[in-house]
Amino acid sequence: MVYYTGRYKTFRCPCWDVDVQIFGKYYLSETNPTVGRFVVASCPIKTKDKKAKYDQYYKYPACFYKGDCPHLKDFQSEIDFKK
Repeated sequence: MVYYTGRYKTFRCPCWDVDVQIFGKYYLSETNPTVGRFVVASCPIKTKDKKAKYDQYYKYPACFYKGDCPHLKDFQSEIDFKK
C-alpha cells in the first residue's frame, strides 16, 4: 500500500506580495515508512482553477512563474520522521 504525507510552508509570493501556504507532498515507502521522499509541491494561486470562487487566492489572476517558482522547489528532498 502506498502512503503519502505532507508539510506546509508559508512564504511571501513574489508575484502578488501576499503570504501563501504551499503544500509539499512526500511518499512513504513500505520498506521504510519513517522516511519520506519529496514528490511535488503545490501553490493555491497556481491551482486556483480547481478551487471555489470564494477562496481567498481566487482574486489573483495568474502566477508569472509558469511552474518555475523557486518556492515550489524549496522543500527537503527527504525527511526522516523519527527525528
